[in-house]
Amino acid sequence: MLAHAREFLRDGRWFRWVTGPILEKELRCASRRRRNYVLRAVYVLLLAVLLGLMLASMPSMYRSSLYNQPWQTARLEEMGRFLVLAIAWFQFIALQLAALVLVSTAVSDEIYRRTLGTLVTTPVTSLQIVMGKLAGRGLQLLLLLALSIPPLLLLRVFGGIPWEYVLGAVAVTFTALLFVAALTMFFSIFNRHAYVVILATLTTLAAIFLLAPLLAALVMEAAGMRPGAIMIAFMRFNPFI
Repeated sequence: MLAHAREFLRDGRWFRWVTGPILEKELRCASRRRRNYVLRAVYVLLLAVLLGLMLASMPSMYRSSLYNQPWQTARLEEMGRFLVLAIAWFQFIALQLAALVLVSTAVSDEIYRRTLGTLVTTPVTSLQIVMGKLAGRGLQLLLLLALSIPPLLLLRVFGGIPWEYVLGAVAVTFTALLFVAALTMFFSIFNRHAYVVILATLTTLAAIFLLAPLLAALVMEAAGMRPGAIMIAFMRFNPFI
């Protein structure tokens, strides 16, 4: 029984049961689209420009070798923490924006190509269509996330940056990315236009992560209660905080 279970997990049948042939089709199409390669190149270029601007904006004493070694080591640790924080915020914002753009046309592409009617007549289930589309676009976003991991690891040589922070930054970015992609997929099912999907997703995100905590704090303050407890509760699931 253990051998059968190991074989079942190894050949990926459990994953294909969820995504069906849609994931393979999405990956084949993605490998032939020039925009995906352009997106990766632009992502790496923006990341390099950001790091270059950060290094250029730092005082020259951070990079000077005329000071004693302990002081220089402390400054390098501070510089490493500053650069890691910048990369973490860059990937957190950029990947969510990329998810809005990539996933917003997941279903509308099938409508414009007039293949959705044929697709729903096949034995492919609705779950496989949605999960296959989401997984196919999500893998392209995971490639972008993987591109920013090497700089995070390399900057650890400066010291002062624990592994927990690097892993935590990647985990928070991944979960926020997954939520935004799923929410965009939800709205793309009911809207054909990509700009409507993007606006609806941005409005929902603003209501969840900005408006809801603000209204809760105002209601508790008007009732004479301390808003600290509910703010802590909102901080538990708000990736921006």
